Amino acid sequence: MDKILKRTIPPLDKLQQLSYWQLSKCVDHSCSTGVATLLTAVLLISSTERSLSFAEEISPISITATTVPGVTLSLDADIRAIDFTVDEQESLHLGWILNPTRSRLAQEKIFYARGDRGGASWSQPQKLADNCPKFVRVLVTTDGVHVLCGNKLRHFFSSDGGNSWRELAPLLSDTEGYALVSDVISVNDGLIAAYLGRSIVTSESTKKEIGLYITKWSSNKLTTPLRIASLVGNSPIALRLAANEDHLHLLCTISDERQIKEKNYTRFESSVQLFYLQSQNIGITWSSPVEISLNESQGVTVKPSGIQTIGETIELLPLGQELFAFYHNIDLYMTYTADGSTWSPPVNITSYQPSWLAAAFYSRSVSAAAVNGHGRLVWIDSRYRKSDRQWWKPLGGWPWSDAPDWANNDIFTLPLSDIVAIVKGGQQLRHVITPQRLTPPLSYADQVQLRASHTRLFMVWSGRRKVGKQFDTFEQPAELFYTVLPLP
Repeated sequence: MDKILKRTIPPLDKLQQLSYWQLSKCVDHSCSTGVATLLTAVLLISSTERSLSFAEEISPISITATTVPGVTLSLDADIRAIDFTVDEQESLHLGWILNPTRSRLAQEKIFYARGDRGGASWSQPQKLADNCPKFVRVLVTTDGVHVLCGNKLRHFFSSDGGNSWRELAPLLSDTEGYALVSDVISVNDGLIAAYLGRSIVTSESTKKEIGLYITKWSSNKLTTPLRIASLVGNSPIALRLAANEDHLHLLCTISDERQIKEKNYTRFESSVQLFYLQSQNIGITWSSPVEISLNESQGVTVKPSGIQTIGETIELLPLGQELFAFYHNIDLYMTYTADGSTWSPPVNITSYQPSWLAAAFYSRSVSAAAVNGHGRLVWIDSRYRKSDRQWWKPLGGWPWSDAPDWANNDIFTLPLSDIVAIVKGGQQLRHVITPQRLTPPLSYADQVQLRASHTRLFMVWSGRRKVGKQFDTFEQPAELFYTVLPLP
């Protein structure tokens, strides 16, 4: 490997230093102090721009960490969801959902903290509520800061920049059902929420009809949810909203399962559909759904064989006159469109080819953001996941191992300009560009998000600094981290 370089101040075209801030602090399942711990992470990267073999790890990180004793999460606690936004003064408004015991029966709590001056100092974390599972979204309007969570879209509001909070009426009333998956964005000083909700089973089929709804909030006025589409499938997976001035974009994924009767048995086949809708008038009217997952000539397609799976996060990013969509199907894929009807062929962003002894591969949690058209894509994948498999014990143990793979994974990034230029040039990514690795060996990232101010890119992620065969092998609790990524 080329000579390893350490630098105190990195050039903008190299990710050679990250500042990690530990944000969530709890003891015995209750929130304690908001003391921030600075972790300096120096990326060790090769000085040359070359493609590396699939077996060779790129950009290892050396971490020097300072901890504050007794103010971290317990080992059993788990951060289930995160979201943040950046306001005009570059304050970071961060919300997260905490499960104190990693039990499905435990009440999940929602917390909020504010990082002023781009995260240079942080407020003490505040618990907003108990029993707020699964989903969190943090948004800023001219009126104040909004936090929404749970399948009823509970609504918390602060008019003083996040110092004090009050709960408003949820976006979904008791008579309007609940959201299976949802997303909320801020548009023109109001909120627009989209969600998928299940309706009654039809009499002629075991499939369920899933309704796609839109509701709006503005100055304490809430509209009745409007059903904009009916989709057929078994389970909603993910939904994403994006706005480009008055033009709204919506992408959702739904899984479907079919029973196929053979001569002597019945087998099941699963597939995933991606649907796209758009509105040219801030959500007043919407186009019909465009299914972009079944016709490979039009773009996105699931893998041709086996049970299909798609990750629980998808991303939409308008850039100029085009819309870019990112989704997971084991690998990370991208497709783009100029009109919403015709989509490009899918491009494999990860382009990872594991060896026969490699650990099971997956990608998940993708996010993208740009400043004046210059931005980055970040995601999590397990290409450097450790495994007990070796050539002399290919099953991971003697005679075999039921769980030969370790828990570690990594966060990676690519400049959006490189992806777009290569894709439009008709080239394959893996022959041209290598993603940069942002996390140290044997660390674990659960979710990652990227947001842009007018001048900078901020990244927040949840995870653990070191894991082994299990998450708690090295007794490192779940934490929240953040950094500022240089623009490409």
